[in-house]
Amino acid sequence: MARRAEIVTPDNVQLTYELAGLGSRFVAWFVDTLIQLLLSAALAFVVWLVAFVAGLDDTLGRFLGGTWGIALVIVLAVLIWWAYYPFYETVWNGQTPGKRYSGIRVLREGGFPLDFRAALLRNLLRFADMLPGVYAVGAGFLLFHPQCKRLGDLVAGTVVIRERQEEEPVQPKTRAHLPGATQTRPAELADPPDLDLSMAPLHALTREQLQGAKKYLERRDSLDLATQETLAARIAQPLLTTLGLTAEAIDHRHSDFLAQVVEAYERRQLTKLNL
Repeated sequence: MARRAEIVTPDNVQLTYELAGLGSRFVAWFVDTLIQLLLSAALAFVVWLVAFVAGLDDTLGRFLGGTWGIALVIVLAVLIWWAYYPFYETVWNGQTPGKRYSGIRVLREGGFPLDFRAALLRNLLRFADMLPGVYAVGAGFLLFHPQCKRLGDLVAGTVVIRERQEEEPVQPKTRAHLPGATQTRPAELADPPDLDLSMAPLHALTREQLQGAKKYLERRDSLDLATQETLAARIAQPLLTTLGLTAEAIDHRHSDFLAQVVEAYERRQLTKLNL
């Protein structure tokens, strides 16, 4: 049975993630290890090829073809093995090629995207998870820790989750309607609904609802897409209820809906001040 993690964001919204287990993480590790082996082999071949072309009588050829060349290959290979994970997990937002293949991702606790510090820290502890061989310590932690964390995850404050399967996007057939909206939009357009909020009862929104929407919009870009969708849906639901709308009315574009509501509310408040 899949284990799940309950994460409470700074906005006091609870998110539920399916944790990546030993199987999916092993697949990711296997793919990444295969890529690292291929990179190391390619590096050794390049050094040998340069030495061969330069000729063993040449200074560069003798350098690369001798003990110093072997030492250079070893040093560069070690850099590949230890920089591989922090590099990809930082650049690819918590994923390596192997993790992307197996559909898992690393997040910081609280649902935040992985940063370089956490990526570096969790992978510096990888040597301890490998002890006494074949990741015995790491596998033991994964099996018995309630959040499937290895030692590196515990120290770095990270968790590895399974990516949500993205559903086929629904193409809007008509313009989303609010009171006062009369126009329709072409079915082939998939742009965010252009809501007409001129007649919407924005005054009925509570201060807490508006503050929650504003806080979400301020930190939206720092969240991964899965967290954005989940968080926006939970924050938008009370606003939809207050305005007498459904998720279908906004084509499930909760994040866009929040942005347009906040903009319309502030515009209406500014109009009142100018009267």
